[in-house]
Amino acid sequence: MFHSVIRASLLEEHEYGSEVFSLQDTTLKTVDGGLQFLLFEGANVDTSEKISQLVNGSTLVSTDGIGHLQITENMEAVGLNGTFHVTRYREKVTVAAITSPVLVINSGRRMLVPVGRQWRSKGAVLPSLDGGVALWLGARETQPLPLAFREEQLRNGELFS
Repeated sequence: MFHSVIRASLLEEHEYGSEVFSLQDTTLKTVDGGLQFLLFEGANVDTSEKISQLVNGSTLVSTDGIGHLQITENMEAVGLNGTFHVTRYREKVTVAAITSPVLVINSGRRMLVPVGRQWRSKGAVLPSLDGGVALWLGARETQPLPLAFREEQLRNGELFS
């Protein structure tokens, strides 16, 4: 897949100071402020606002510093100096911390996805402790990343400049 970079072509598209490169089955978007998106087939990220929003699909995000990605109306992912992967299908969300821990903020409630782990949403809103410790912990449970997926995303991360 690395050789695809050589075939990338610069498109005449400007969204909030972004450059867009097309790769086979992927699109690489660079946004002012050090944020980059590798959009997989069918994915769409709206970069017209100050904070980019994942409209649908899957993207690998690279951030140089603190990077914010709006996932749903009430959910945001914040990464720090590295890469993370986000998939959104309607209101179902999966966040995978590849080389950056990811802070997920949902309706004012927070959770951290450590590097090498993934989290899947279990509802539209992260529950508060008022619902009980078991519910609170269950909604924030992370799983280890499958090794093949992590290795693939590490290779994909080499596409970022």
